[in-house]
Amino acid sequence: MRILQSGKVEFFRGNFISARKKLYPFAEQGNADAQHIIGLIMQDIDQDFLEAVKWFKCAADQGHSHAQFDLGMIYRFGLGVPRDEKEAVKWFKRAADQSHVHARHELSYCCRGIRQSDSRQLCLRKAQKPVKN
Repeated sequence: MRILQSGKVEFFRGNFISARKKLYPFAEQGNADAQHIIGLIMQDIDQDFLEAVKWFKCAADQGHSHAQFDLGMIYRFGLGVPRDEKEAVKWFKRAADQSHVHARHELSYCCRGIRQSDSRQLCLRKAQKPVKN
């Protein structure tokens, strides 16, 4: 576990090569935090959005709210994948259900474009759900 923690520290210090080297084995073993950070490195440093999607999806499927939010952003803006508002909303909803504040904001923004009033109201209720402390 010390290596996992050390990899996280390296990432937040901006030592991305060292962070990748330390975290990659944990990501491959299914650690959601490591998968999310590897996804961030792939997205922001390598600009490899397809690889980022792969790692974000692994973490998001385990309930990692930040990875869910990041997937929503990738699909919302079509970063390396076709732009897909429905897929973005799906991931924003999952993150918002876990009280991810930024996901709620993005969900609220996405819902402005939904024309069917029932779907729009559902989106807005999810986005305005109180944050748990």
